[in-house]
Amino acid sequence: PAFSLGRTQIVVHYLRRWMRDGVLPPLPLYVDSPLAADIADVYERHSDCLAEEEGPGLPPVAYLRTAEESKALCQSSEPCVVVASGGMCDGGRIMTWLREYVDDFRATIVLVSYQAPHSLGRRLLEKGPTVRFHGRVWNKWADVVEANGFSGHADHNDFLALLGGAAGHTPQVRLVHGEPDRAAALAAGLRGHGFADVQAPRLEDTAEVA
Repeated sequence: PAFSLGRTQIVVHYLRRWMRDGVLPPLPLYVDSPLAADIADVYERHSDCLAEEEGPGLPPVAYLRTAEESKALCQSSEPCVVVASGGMCDGGRIMTWLREYVDDFRATIVLVSYQAPHSLGRRLLEKGPTVRFHGRVWNKWADVVEANGFSGHADHNDFLALLGGAAGHTPQVRLVHGEPDRAAALAAGLRGHGFADVQAPRLEDTAEVA
């Protein structure tokens, strides 16, 4: 599973390089996402704005647009790598693949995006032999692997560097994104940089913005 804009293109870039360089076996590579297919068309039309791929021998990528194409491949017995829309597994084409392969011990589900609490992706990462989605409990026999390093979000130090110059000039800071422990750590860091009023709001808290 990968988000169609940005994450899919990065993942496909590295999969092709790793297959060419022998890091991964040279399997057929598919992208199951109409939006990602449209984005690939945009990249192709504006290839002069992009850096060229490194060297020859990069394997091809097949883009699946229709639901019929997706279902046909899902029923195929060929080994392959599929990047499907739905980064947190709560919707999109990835659901077709999860229903078919989450209980297949030959399959591997590689999570390359942040998995929010309570999302299906997060539940797949949790220890346990089963996972519940679409109204039933499924055996979780596929390997579930988390591949960190694809995120484009700024980290703790990046935020401190970005906001540090506003210390003493900003009356309040409200951190509304991120998990509670990470938000609390960033709040403490901002207070240490001189921000007097830093909070991570809770549900139904209000704040006045001038």
